[in-house]
Amino acid sequence: MSEIDPAVLDTVKELLGTAVPFAAHAGVTVTSVTDGMAMAELADERFTKNHIGTHHAGALFTAAEAASGAALAGAMANVLTEMRAVVRSSTISYRTPAEGVITATASTSKPGSTARAEYAADGRTTFDIDVSMTNAAGDEVASMTVAWLVSRP
Repeated sequence: MSEIDPAVLDTVKELLGTAVPFAAHAGVTVTSVTDGMAMAELADERFTKNHIGTHHAGALFTAAEAASGAALAGAMANVLTEMRAVVRSSTISYRTPAEGVITATASTSKPGSTARAEYAADGRTTFDIDVSMTNAAGDEVASMTVAWLVSRP
């Protein structure tokens, strides 16, 4: 399948800011989208904190899930309007208390071209997206794997 036009990826990034209102409400902003990779940031705000003053586990989960969805959208950008994507499962590991702005970096387990070819041939594809969440110093504070199913509606 053909490569994704960079202008399409820019449009996808802009649309993701409004596509999932909960993520925006939780202080998450998608900052980068490419074919099968994406980054999102979790703001360092009072409303993202837990009872000990570090980022709430739910806020970290939301940032990772948003980054994974953005990576999926980047991989499948050519067919976004004709597909349905759902999370089948996810696992998350919290490594250390998360403070400050957190960056979630996501990448698909298979190239976007492979996922698009499977979708074109079978009307569906599945893949995992691995997400690493780091603080400003570059220390990993959490990691997540999200299993996605993409199919025709």
